[in-house]
Amino acid sequence: WVEVRLMNHAAKGITDKDFELAKKIEDVVQWQPAKEGGALEGTPLTDQRFAYVKYD
Repeated sequence: WVEVRLMNHAAKGITDKDFELAKKIEDVVQWQPAKEGGALEGTPLTDQRFAYVKYD
């Protein structure tokens, strides 16, 4: 479980930086290292303990 909370009082609203950071967070959350090859395996697709993990 991960919860990310961001706050910027100086900007007094949403800025382009907020959208860029949100995109980067989304990229990390959706990252599937097994598809890239290499040493990192990612979440096992056949292990029922991780059946709740769904990728779009």
